[in-house]
Amino acid sequence: FQEADQVAFAAPGCKWATQVDSQARIAEYVHLALGRALNGRPGAVYLDFPAGLIRTPFEEADVEWRTSEPEISRPHPDPAALEAVADMLAEAERPLVIMGKGAGWAEAGLPLQRLVDRGIPFVSSPMGRGAIPDDHPMFMNAARSAALGGADAVLMVGGRFNWVFQFGKPPRFAEGARLAHIDIVAEEFYSGAEVETGIVADCAIAVEQLNGLLDGRSLRVASSDWVGTLQESRSRNEASSAEAMASDEVPINHFRLLRDVRDCLDRDATVTVDAELTMGVARAVMPSFGSRLRLNSGTTGCMGTGLPYAIGAKLARPDQQVVAVLGDYAFGAAAMEVETAARIGCNVVIVVSNNGGIAGHSIQDRTFAPDAPPIAALLPVAYEKTVEMVGGWARRVEDPADIAPAVQEALAANTVALVNVLTDPKGRRSGSAYLG
Repeated sequence: FQEADQVAFAAPGCKWATQVDSQARIAEYVHLALGRALNGRPGAVYLDFPAGLIRTPFEEADVEWRTSEPEISRPHPDPAALEAVADMLAEAERPLVIMGKGAGWAEAGLPLQRLVDRGIPFVSSPMGRGAIPDDHPMFMNAARSAALGGADAVLMVGGRFNWVFQFGKPPRFAEGARLAHIDIVAEEFYSGAEVETGIVADCAIAVEQLNGLLDGRSLRVASSDWVGTLQESRSRNEASSAEAMASDEVPINHFRLLRDVRDCLDRDATVTVDAELTMGVARAVMPSFGSRLRLNSGTTGCMGTGLPYAIGAKLARPDQQVVAVLGDYAFGAAAMEVETAARIGCNVVIVVSNNGGIAGHSIQDRTFAPDAPPIAALLPVAYEKTVEMVGGWARRVEDPADIAPAVQEALAANTVALVNVLTDPKGRRSGSAYLG
């Protein structure tokens, strides 16, 4: 095949990328790679095996096996800094906790639940969903704008003040809101946000110790109407979404599609979501009930990740449901991975929201003249054929009444399966754009 510097290609998307330089060191390199992938801030690694190394026989006795791993202590927070955060939360009238995916990696769900059970609302980043189950009464993603814009004190746990949260700046956040941040790396505290206190620590340990500092203290939020105000906003927004979710419109409404997919899934299902409009609607409609059960496009906002994520999740959890909910553009970016799934026996279920373009036709319509050729729009492709050609199960759905039966059949098919759902190319999400 092509002679190319694969390590250089992989490096920008990996935590560590290197080439194995001898057969005797393969075990050593795998040991190093696992250590880098799972410790500190977790991330992907890439090991390159040159063809000549793979083809050349060698003696197993020459391999130095690594049979142990170090006991690594988790970083503990600075007591004075944690005391400052405890004071900030106790004195705030409108405190808010934001959870990122780092909270899930740290298994911080139980201490975080103790924290929010004190009457502190929380919202989660797209991939932080489920560290505390979404049906917790303090979960306010359905009132996200009101929560972020109204809070006078915000604690970010294992997340980033990046584009997902508009860099922690007004008008998304209130003028003068106090910001504190717990993360595994100190560099994260230098961002667009005016972070007052940064704590380098394992999220689970830091939040558990924070609970200890708050035990026995009265929180000012208990005497404010902050939680009630957010609950009212959440109820209004959920009622608005419920109307769209019950729609029998043809072409199919995105909210209806995702409601029916949601209602077919087990509580511990892994859901990967990759799209623009579809991801924004899924954020409102599809809940998560456990850490690392929701995999979105992530920090880089890239498309083409949803199907590979689903294949990896199914390999890791072969006995649980894994469903990839993809826009048509996002599916097309990695569509041939259906062959990978079929070849390795990875029985993922793919649901394609086929609305004919990036955000349906909205980018095409607002960017180009009415008589322009389809540039941001796509053809209404028969994506089900891609799975049929590798021997999988597939259906095309145009009637909303057929969504749930098709998804249920796909889940029971015991093979790679795809449901191609023709959705409204003029459809919109409610609320702000995903990037806002």
